[in-house]
Amino acid sequence: MTSKEGFRTAPSAGALYLHEVYVVAGDVDGLFDGVYHYQEEHTLYNVHDCDQQRNLSACALHQSQITDAAADIVFTAVFERTTGK
Repeated sequence: MTSKEGFRTAPSAGALYLHEVYVVAGDVDGLFDGVYHYQEEHTLYNVHDCDQQRNLSACALHQSQITDAAADIVFTAVFERTTGK
């Protein structure tokens, strides 16, 4: 929720919110290398413990910016949340 009244300021069809955000950390002070799922409470939940920037780079045609970055933000979608409607 992003407003004082408890409503979200970002609309979603059917309020299903199919998007998910992950952080792939490689060199972040105070954060172990790994993959983190961004939670609605503005927290990060660790879902994988080791550095995945090389694997992410391979999926992105070996772009060096991905492995050079301290962290990468990955946006995903769970389409099953909306395809049933």
